[in-house]
Amino acid sequence: MSTDSMQRIMAVAQELVQSRGYNAFSFHDIARKLGIKSASIHYYFPAKSDLGKSLIQHYRQNFINELNQIDTMSNSTMDKLKSFTQLFLNTLESDNRMCLCGMFASDITTMPEEIQEEVRSFFTECEAWLTVTLRAGQQSGEIVISNQPENIARFIFASLEGAMLSARTFADTERFKSIMNRVISVVKET
Repeated sequence: MSTDSMQRIMAVAQELVQSRGYNAFSFHDIARKLGIKSASIHYYFPAKSDLGKSLIQHYRQNFINELNQIDTMSNSTMDKLKSFTQLFLNTLESDNRMCLCGMFASDITTMPEEIQEEVRSFFTECEAWLTVTLRAGQQSGEIVISNQPENIARFIFASLEGAMLSARTFADTERFKSIMNRVISVVKET
């Protein structure tokens, strides 16, 4: 078995989680899509929770890389916030998919503790990045916010996840864009 096989398994699993949810697929579903036996998946991931944990870790690392790229592309807080929201819109525009960790979060009480921790880490990392970004914009005088940066960061992140859900429900990305424009307007440029 190769690393390529593992990556293909993870890609199909990610698509299934983002479109159906973690609890709505099995190794058999992945095997059928890839034309392999379920035992081939167990070679890399002895249990479904191992696959789930690996998916989230991979997604988190890719997301952190995207955030680092946003940080290097602009010093503008507003540009960074718009780029952050664009990451979620890009996911939504990819076959009406949801944020991977948002999908895991929707079933958090049914998840093993190690998956719950990974999901919480993703949320915490996103909120921390937003907090740092907002605080820097506030300190530089670029933006004015009416609350603590931590609270605004949580508001923005929760709104993004909720806006994705609403847009997906109505199969309408314009709904997401409209909500996000309103959310971002909470941050005022000076």
